[in-house]
Formats: sequence, C-alpha cells, structure tokens
Amino acid sequence: PDVVSILSNKFELYVFGKRDDREGTDLHYLGRAKSSNPEQTTMPGDEPGSALNVVTMNLDMESPVESALYDYLTLDTSI
Repeated sequence: PDVVSILSNKFELYVFGKRDDREGTDLHYLGRAKSSNPEQTTMPGDEPGSALNVVTMNLDMESPVESALYDYLTLDTSI
C-alpha cells in the first residue's frame, strides 16, 4: 500500500541525502520529487544467503539540486 501511494503521487515526496554515514545523522534537503518506473527486486539481507524484497524507483526532482550541494554530495573522498 505504501508503494502504491508513492507511485500514484498521492502525497509530496521530500528528498534528503548525505554523502556517507561518517557525516553522522545530519541530512541535506534536496527538494521535492515525483516517483516513476517502479521495479520490485531484492537486495542482500543481514543473514548470509538471505534476501529482502525492495522496490526501486526513479525520483524526478521538481527543481535541480543546487550545484554546490550536488558537487559536495558527489565528491569522491576515496581519492
């Protein structure tokens, strides 16, 4: 039911993100989005050999993410 509500755009989606978990719990607001192209799939679970059912989808942003914030979030810190 939750996925159906999201895909039918019955409510607004507010997108938040962070570069990685080392940043702590602070999130950056990226804007509002609409969902599209859902696909039910699986991802590895916590137990070896287990799988979790998940739904992936595209989030189409209503406005572009500010370039400085995008650059910060996508910066490759492993180099």
